[in-house]
Amino acid sequence: MTSRAAQEEGVQFVEGDGQRAAVLVGIVSGHDPRGKAFEAKVVKDYGLVGPDWTCQKEIKVRDPKTGKVHRRILDAINTKTREIVEIKSNNKPEDSQKPKDLALTRNKAWQKSGYRIRFVFAEERGGNGQKLFDDMRKNLGKDSLGRERVTVHEHRSVAVEKAPAKANNSPHRYNAPLHERAPRTRR
Repeated sequence: MTSRAAQEEGVQFVEGDGQRAAVLVGIVSGHDPRGKAFEAKVVKDYGLVGPDWTCQKEIKVRDPKTGKVHRRILDAINTKTREIVEIKSNNKPEDSQKPKDLALTRNKAWQKSGYRIRFVFAEERGGNGQKLFDDMRKNLGKDSLGRERVTVHEHRSVAVEKAPAKANNSPHRYNAPLHERAPRTRR
């Protein structure tokens, strides 16, 4: 799809300070340290690196239902494989992003584009956001192989908890482990 055709359909890609995923280890996104760390982990674990991946890509999309133009920053997008990855460090989609995501899936240009959207959550979702995902799946439909174009994954990680810096067992203070060694024998 040409840029002009995309604009006529209400989609406009905004080149800006989109970062390559390979540089994402320095993370410029996220609202808190946990979100930044989880995003870096997902980028590394899922292999969202290379010249085809762009992180923090800003797009504008017009909602055909309301006529409103939404600005949405995508966590990671691959224009070659037509894949979008949205990374959430909690167990639910953000309320401020829901209308933007629905507008994206309602837009005819995005429906024809063949893009797949994958949501990756750090925690077990339960039923959080299920109506949103059902609506998005209904709007986008399935790909040519019959697969859902909107998928949801949980990417659990084993967190290493650290004590606050001023605590007795902080990482800045050495606490030797208590090990009982077998006595050394001389030969």
